[in-house]
Amino acid sequence: MIEKSSRSDCLSKYPIFPLRHYDQDREEEDFFYPNVISGQWLELSYQNDEGLTLLLAKELTSFFCSFGIKSLIFLGDTEQTWVTKNGLSRKDYPTLLQAVRYFLEHKIDNNFNGGVRVSIDALQTFLIHFYSMIRCDASLPYFHFIDNDQQLLCTIHYSGQVRIDRFTDAANKLFEALILRTGFRKVERS
Repeated sequence: MIEKSSRSDCLSKYPIFPLRHYDQDREEEDFFYPNVISGQWLELSYQNDEGLTLLLAKELTSFFCSFGIKSLIFLGDTEQTWVTKNGLSRKDYPTLLQAVRYFLEHKIDNNFNGGVRVSIDALQTFLIHFYSMIRCDASLPYFHFIDNDQQLLCTIHYSGQVRIDRFTDAANKLFEALILRTGFRKVERS
């Protein structure tokens, strides 16, 4: 199941989402990032981009299932739409074309900038297309995703590295135990 909500409804229900906004008067960007107790960048070993995409979707879905998460909520950190003009106009990237088609089929288009809830049974397929868009369309905002209980805050970098932040000691302990059962390894980033 994939379910959309307006940006304002999503932020009202989940105020911990990171946000960016460019203040034209000050010519500076304003940032909000919630306080977390712990965070970690992770990566997978892979042979090629297609292999990484499939492995990333599989490993993340498995991790969230083990964590007991039933759905995840995704939201961009700016008011920009999910599907960009760049994404719609590119015809040279078959992977991006498939991803855009997938999102358009789910009524997530170049007018939508709200939250998207994805059930765990739809997550692996969603992540394949989601990561393909992130990897191929540099004009997208940073997307973050959280679980319904707001224990974890995650983001996927276009390189395929994943950041998972934790908000509670219990979530941190469970993360440390479960991440060892995946193909992810911890990495340091500056």
